[in-house]
Amino acid sequence: MKGSLLFLAISLSLPAFPQFQGPFSPALATDPTYMCAPLCGTAWTGPGNVSSSNGQYAEAYLDNFPFTSSDTCYFSRYLNAQNFGFSIPANATIIGILTEVEGATGVGSIVADSAAFLTKDGVNRAGANRAGNSWGNIFYYMPYGSSNDLWGTSWTPVEINASTFGFVLRLINPSASLMPANVAIDHIRITVYYTLPIGFYSQTSSPAGFNTHYDRTSEQLILFSGRSFNSPVNVSLFNATGKFVLSAGIPPSPGGVKFSLKMPCVAGGIYLIRIVCDDEIFYQKCFIGD
Repeated sequence: MKGSLLFLAISLSLPAFPQFQGPFSPALATDPTYMCAPLCGTAWTGPGNVSSSNGQYAEAYLDNFPFTSSDTCYFSRYLNAQNFGFSIPANATIIGILTEVEGATGVGSIVADSAAFLTKDGVNRAGANRAGNSWGNIFYYMPYGSSNDLWGTSWTPVEINASTFGFVLRLINPSASLMPANVAIDHIRITVYYTLPIGFYSQTSSPAGFNTHYDRTSEQLILFSGRSFNSPVNVSLFNATGKFVLSAGIPPSPGGVKFSLKMPCVAGGIYLIRIVCDDEIFYQKCFIGD
């Protein structure tokens, strides 16, 4: 019937819905000696500076290859960044992990990474070593992994959310003839990509206390709730294939909220409404009739 909107009262399924969290920064970054016995390599100065992109660097001085000593070497210690603060839902399927390192080396120097891997327990390598980048003398974010790269292993939300989940990097100066190399890292960040299973609720309002309906006459999606919000609310609309349609933000509202989102010429069909508020994610599914 034209202009009608019904919340489905049957159980159906849609394709898994792709999402991501990040990029997030590490709360902890160190260059522990227990990871590199018997020769640790050159120590990092200020390893904790990789927690934000602010011009404060973690730095290492790499001697010429193959020089090694107890404190100065052609390779660095392992720089271990972890505790990224992810909160991936328990029913998510991890599909990819992208790590980005913002760094540079001095003019005329040659620096490459010899180890670049993820860790689940804060120490040991999990999956593949993604080393292979050659560093330039201009700061930019170098990617390791991608939105569909699992680094040669499987991941669970529990492992990603753990404080010991992290990224480990070691750099080398492979040149025997050029000058020693100074290298600096400004920031390390990680983005995790995942999917969530999607089905249809048999209720007309979500457990979060939201109600929504689409008014065909005014071409508006109307959302209302009696609950209070301590942070802004983000409302996003996706079609039945998971394709993003539009989104809008709602300011914090201590006394409940009623919000209208203009949606001209929306086609009839099944839609997913995602509502993010107070660090929680809620969904509603609805059918808009032609």
